[in-house]
Amino acid sequence: MSERWQGWATRLDDPALPPLIAAGVASRGTLEERHALTANRALPHDVLLTIITTNEPEVAGGLLLNYDLPSEMVDLLAERLSLPDALASGHPNASLVRKMRHPVGELTGLALHRFFLAVRATDDEQQHLHTVIDEEPRARLAAAWEKVRPT
Repeated sequence: MSERWQGWATRLDDPALPPLIAAGVASRGTLEERHALTANRALPHDVLLTIITTNEPEVAGGLLLNYDLPSEMVDLLAERLSLPDALASGHPNASLVRKMRHPVGELTGLALHRFFLAVRATDDEQQHLHTVIDEEPRARLAAAWEKVRPT
């Protein structure tokens, strides 16, 4: 193991991890190292693709805990691992189409915040949706949002 690698071996989740080391760990690291790497919030797209396209769902699934995983990678991960929709649709960065299918009362604050940003919800609309959540927590986000901003 190189001296440079040894300096990063216990810090695979550090956003400053050099891309070349991240790529090396993603393709040749131990199971534990690759799993630790999934927590890194600054992984380049090529490293994310390497992790997602391996045949190791226990490693790739760890990316679901990475709340900076880009939306397109959430969708690719869901397809690749045949994830239940309820699991992928609750990710804070799930695509709007996917997120709209999720029960509104089960969305995290971060998932709702990112939804509000994506749809450019006003403060009044945000408050209204929270009222709908209190009244109908099992409703899908699409149905709840329709009550706030009818089409």
